[in-house]
Amino acid sequence: MDRILTNGSIYTMDKKLGRVQALGIKDGKIMLVGSNREVLDQKTENTEVIDLIGKTVVPGFNDSHLHLLSYGLSKRTVDLNQSKSIREVIGKTKNYIHDHQLSQEKWVEGRGWDQNLFIEGRMLNRDDLDQISKKYPIMLKRTCGQVTTVNSIALSIIFGDREKQDLLASKGIEKEEDGTLTGNFRGNAQEIVYDVIPQLTVEEIKEGITGALKDYVSAGLTSVQTNDFELKKADYQDVLQAYEELDQAGLLPVKVNLMVCLPQKEDLKNFISKGYQTGKGSSFFRIGPFTLQTDGSLGARTAALSEEYTDEPGQYGVLYYEKGDFLDIMEFAWKNGLQLAADGIGDQGIDLALETFHHLQKNYPKDDPRSCVDHCQITTEELIRKFAEYKVMGGLEVVFVSSDLHMVEERIGTRRAKSTYNWKEFFNKKIPVAFGSDSPVESFNPLLGIYAAVTRKDYNGYPEKGWLSEQKLSVEEALYGYTVGPSYATFEEDEKGRLIQGQSADLTVLSEDIFTVVSKKIKDISVEWTMVDGVVRFEKEEE
Repeated sequence: MDRILTNGSIYTMDKKLGRVQALGIKDGKIMLVGSNREVLDQKTENTEVIDLIGKTVVPGFNDSHLHLLSYGLSKRTVDLNQSKSIREVIGKTKNYIHDHQLSQEKWVEGRGWDQNLFIEGRMLNRDDLDQISKKYPIMLKRTCGQVTTVNSIALSIIFGDREKQDLLASKGIEKEEDGTLTGNFRGNAQEIVYDVIPQLTVEEIKEGITGALKDYVSAGLTSVQTNDFELKKADYQDVLQAYEELDQAGLLPVKVNLMVCLPQKEDLKNFISKGYQTGKGSSFFRIGPFTLQTDGSLGARTAALSEEYTDEPGQYGVLYYEKGDFLDIMEFAWKNGLQLAADGIGDQGIDLALETFHHLQKNYPKDDPRSCVDHCQITTEELIRKFAEYKVMGGLEVVFVSSDLHMVEERIGTRRAKSTYNWKEFFNKKIPVAFGSDSPVESFNPLLGIYAAVTRKDYNGYPEKGWLSEQKLSVEEALYGYTVGPSYATFEEDEKGRLIQGQSADLTVLSEDIFTVVSKKIKDISVEWTMVDGVVRFEKEEE
């Protein structure tokens, strides 16, 4: 044995083994689990023995859906999360410009604003951003990533050329009644903004990746599935190059499955022509599923609904694709060795993905496709029935509950709200699930996600009994969603997700026992250290 961990409370996530005291590691794999005596009997003179002193150990956390590069790059832009007013957004951005002494040709970027938190109760617009500066082009992205607001100078850069005037008719460019641009670009229209922003270099992409992974591993994450091709300011081939070079240099501390978001069919053809398929790569960097976004977000009222928004009559949200176009590109990916996934937030978006996956499986059957719909927020009983019948996985961003519970009923009314964010129903119907955070939209901290799933409360403990309390998950179910479930989603359930013989020594040591601590304190548990393939990748500094 290279290393033995003893005197721990080690939750294996294996029904037969349950909880054990010790485990032994050799060559990055778990070789033995059991009692202290059983494992220490295999000790040699070269074995390092670590006394856990009763600390809790769980399989390494695995986030099944996030935007790693977007988060890494956001660390170098204006952080607008939790801003309580438009005035605060203006102040933070002004301070950023002053502190960084930017040249005037440099775009000022920020992310994280949410009008639901503003005392003004409205979206940002160009006039707000003009108060920040009329010299710097500014773009500030909403927390969901579905709306980008720019100032007047940015608009002049985007539309200054007469040849670009035809872009004004593009769907998703918001206008006042008199035709004046508000500065807001929704959904796919955001690409118009990114067309004029300088592209990132491979080295800048690497810096974004490594910066994000440093934070992720400190939160106990040992694996992630990330959608980075959707980042419009980076060429997907440069993103691939950056990951492959980091992997070859041994500089990825967390295992990464890269989702393939290539909405343009020519890009997808080029990608496939180079031999890329789901599962191709190493244990630290693999190609994941092909994915598309079907619709927008609930907060921005762009999630596609079958009934109008309660708080905005006549508004049904936005489906980003016609049914035939969505099927066409999904079918091409399906036939060329790619697993399928899709973001579906509104019930229309979810149904588009489900029916597409069902059609493909029926007409071009595969033994074990493991297609997945991520988010699954505005569900109905019928949709959840389809998940079970069509054998489609639920990629559940459970952490959203703590943020969204304040607005769901306002957006869609009490009747529809009762069948939304119904994570327990997925378990009841034995639908495979994998939990994610959608970072940087929400926190990547898995313990916040587990707290949200178990309590159904916000971080202030509201409501007292939990929102739609019948949908609360047990700690075991929530932990499954962050360990076993994501490993199954990436066809790696035999490699990781449990602390059993033969699997990777990917584990997280916690400051408290997540199974016995009072549920309201789950969010306050800290990560003591994180191990990936038997190597300690993070260790909390002593206070």
